[in-house]
Amino acid sequence: MTAEAHRTAALLSALALGPTALATAAYPAGAQTSPLYLTAYDARLNYPNPGPFYAPIYVVQGGAVTRVMPTTPGTIAYDLVVDETIHTMGYEPGRLGQEYTLTGTAIGTPYDRAPITPQPPGWPPPCCFYDGANDGRYSYTVPWRPAYELNMVYRGNLDWTGLTPLFPLAVMSMGIAYDPTNNGLWVASFAWPRPAVYLYSLTGTILSSFSIAGIPNATGVTGLAFDPADNTLWLTMGGADPGMLYQFSRDGTLLDAVRVLGGPGQPPPVELMGAEFQYPGSLATAVPEPSIEWLTATGLVVVGLTTRRRRRLAPRHRPGA
Repeated sequence: MTAEAHRTAALLSALALGPTALATAAYPAGAQTSPLYLTAYDARLNYPNPGPFYAPIYVVQGGAVTRVMPTTPGTIAYDLVVDETIHTMGYEPGRLGQEYTLTGTAIGTPYDRAPITPQPPGWPPPCCFYDGANDGRYSYTVPWRPAYELNMVYRGNLDWTGLTPLFPLAVMSMGIAYDPTNNGLWVASFAWPRPAVYLYSLTGTILSSFSIAGIPNATGVTGLAFDPADNTLWLTMGGADPGMLYQFSRDGTLLDAVRVLGGPGQPPPVELMGAEFQYPGSLATAVPEPSIEWLTATGLVVVGLTTRRRRRLAPRHRPGA
């Protein structure tokens, strides 16, 4: 058996025994090459003392939180893109985003979420954005929609201005990541049709996929990140398993399962949302423009809505005002 097979078998064995065994299992850990930036659902400031809620940014390296960066009061933003700076976006209209240095210093003033232009006919305005990605030129995001129905990838500028529909999805999703090795977007299926991660071209063609059904609470993926330094994918589990991260190879091999919140000596467990590795402009290459003809595509979207709509889900999670 290869070393990779031993690692995968040990991981799966620990996963089968449940969260307690997973937290203490002595299995070979996968390597984390680059710092991982994470946003979190409202955590109480100065926990456990009373105080306002805020959405902090965590930096994880070597399987541990190395820095917690408080965010600007009044901003509740989960989408983030990381290049030379960090740009967050408010998760719904009226929520504010902010630009930060890589060490957490706020730059400029908070800004409202950009409007979607154009909004495809037959689609309600998207509600809640939790995860982002960038290719050095553009940012990408996908909203959470509380129903078994088609979803949509949106593209904007790195500062989250100029958001526009890019292509429709056939899966309910929250997590998204850019892959520079093939100029594609990884999208994590939140629930339907099955817990899986799909690789899309920028024109909306599914290039590959792999199942994540073997990990606990696999239908709770909220964030997805791709590390261009080692070509691995990282998943956050949100409220399904607060504080857990899973690392996969591009072919779907489970490389590591890491608890970074809620364990001994760790910060309290909160829901991890957006996830992003730094993708500096110096790494960016010319990205060809997708050829999307929306006068045609939006007609297909409306048809898809009527044919693919399934039973409604009870709302999973709506952060309070």
